[in-house]
Amino acid sequence: MRPPPIPIMCQPNEVVRATPAAKSSGALTEIQQMQLECWTMFRDRLLEKKVLLLVQTPGPQYWLEIALGRSNIFLSNILDTYAGRIGIRIYRGNRIAEAALAQLEKDKDAIEKEIGEKLSWNPTPEKRDKIIGLFRNADVSNRDAWPEYCDWLVDCVGEFHQACVWRIKALT
Repeated sequence: MRPPPIPIMCQPNEVVRATPAAKSSGALTEIQQMQLECWTMFRDRLLEKKVLLLVQTPGPQYWLEIALGRSNIFLSNILDTYAGRIGIRIYRGNRIAEAALAQLEKDKDAIEKEIGEKLSWNPTPEKRDKIIGLFRNADVSNRDAWPEYCDWLVDCVGEFHQACVWRIKALT
């Protein structure tokens, strides 16, 4: 008889295995290294403040995703070094994007009231994937500002999660 499979969250994936090797070999660019370090700080703060119990291992990229209990819909936190901004988005993959956006827009006023901010609803309508986002200007290269940026993102994750997770689970 075979033993039960080990849960996926306990097994490192290829990105997790490759990141330390790339980091030690110098294969990461300066921006990727900065993103990895900032996301690590953000993840640590999410866990310290108990906003979420589980958060994926950060990677050297401009986004860090957080599951919302439904496939193809997640919170996508961003460090946009090119546009000089940070943000959080409810990101819906194209297979369900239009239907999910329409259903969530019915609760637009309530969601914005619960989050406490006006959100950007589908700012790029020509794209197949759809987002609902909140963004702010940020100089991500200024490491002294990271604690403030991470705290802002942590607060946003908590607000978005509380306002949206049950709505997303109820989507048809």
